[in-house]
Amino acid sequence: MQKQTIVLVKKNLESYPRFEDIVKNYVSIINVSFMRLKVHMESFGILGGGQLAWFLGLAAQELDIPYECYISSSAESVWQKKLPCFKGSSKLDLESFCKKHPFILFESELFPKALLVDIQHSGPTFLPSLDSMAIVANKFAQKQLWQDKHLPTANFHEVKSPCWDPGETSWVLKLGFGGYDGKGNYFVHKEDDAQLRRAFIENALNQGRQIYAEEWVDYKKELALISTRNQKGQLVFLPLVETIQHQGVCSEVKMFDDTHGRLNAKAAQVIRKITQSIELIGTFAVEFFLTHDDELIINEMAPRVHNSGHFSLEEGIPSQFENHIRAIYNLPLLECRNTPYFSMFNLLGPEGYQGELSAPDVSAFKHTSLYWYQKDTSKPLRKMGHINICTHSKEEFEAETSKVKNLIRHWRAL
Repeated sequence: MQKQTIVLVKKNLESYPRFEDIVKNYVSIINVSFMRLKVHMESFGILGGGQLAWFLGLAAQELDIPYECYISSSAESVWQKKLPCFKGSSKLDLESFCKKHPFILFESELFPKALLVDIQHSGPTFLPSLDSMAIVANKFAQKQLWQDKHLPTANFHEVKSPCWDPGETSWVLKLGFGGYDGKGNYFVHKEDDAQLRRAFIENALNQGRQIYAEEWVDYKKELALISTRNQKGQLVFLPLVETIQHQGVCSEVKMFDDTHGRLNAKAAQVIRKITQSIELIGTFAVEFFLTHDDELIINEMAPRVHNSGHFSLEEGIPSQFENHIRAIYNLPLLECRNTPYFSMFNLLGPEGYQGELSAPDVSAFKHTSLYWYQKDTSKPLRKMGHINICTHSKEEFEAETSKVKNLIRHWRAL
């Protein structure tokens, strides 16, 4: 009788294949909880105090891992949000902060890494490493790496003179280091002003800044893929997304229709080659151009959590911020499965206005979340916050998206 019961149970289990998945999920949860206990006392520091640091802090709280943000001003978002902060203004302050934590993370690749070279010998582990950051924080060095590894990227060359001749080709002039959100770029077309172009180049060179010309790519969409790699080599991906730009600044991130997963697989293959070349640990983003022939061309890379992955703050989507921290501590990374419908809208400061600004009211929307950064002053196109929409219902998603877009239009019109 007992043997028959065992056989019957086995047959029943086989008829419900999802049961095994449920068991695996529970085992995974138990394992993750156990690993959290082991790393509970290992704190980490974040160099920066903006919205990315805020979201990393929220993820750290979920994982019950202590952390602290290094800031230089009480105007930073993390200070306004009353997160753990270390306020400093000197190299000695920075050194004291770094020595407090076994791991140090970057909110931005623009942090002056020269200040950290001596500090790394005194104990803290910087993630990504300073050697990796030296490559990926410099866009020209990125381009050289893509070229050396035969990865798809636009033609480019360094510009060393204000008298540079673009010929008949359209180009984008870019600063090797320091450009972001459209800043540090100059578009060169046949009708552009040669005097303004020379002034842009001359200004950069006089400041000792590297500048390069990248051939204009005739693309139909801009895409981005968020990935996370831990110290064991596990590599996971969020879905490939489309990013919409407004004057060089991302205004919207939305789901990309890749029905057969071909482009997701192709983008993932590119990222695997990158991680074989650079020892990147943590979350990072690679932005692509999608050509009219449906080919992917690498635009640039961000060695950190990224604006294009803010939709992952919602339930049902693996958080890029939590995965970033998990990677540091070698916890199992969260993988994407059945992703709900989602979109993200950046709340960009209204054009022609500078001053205090209130957040829009989204309380009437069922599937919408507001993240307000509490920045003291709004400036044109400055990221003041963002809105996520997330639901498993396509109809509700489309209806709410339309209403939120209208809300943002009125908000930006002041």
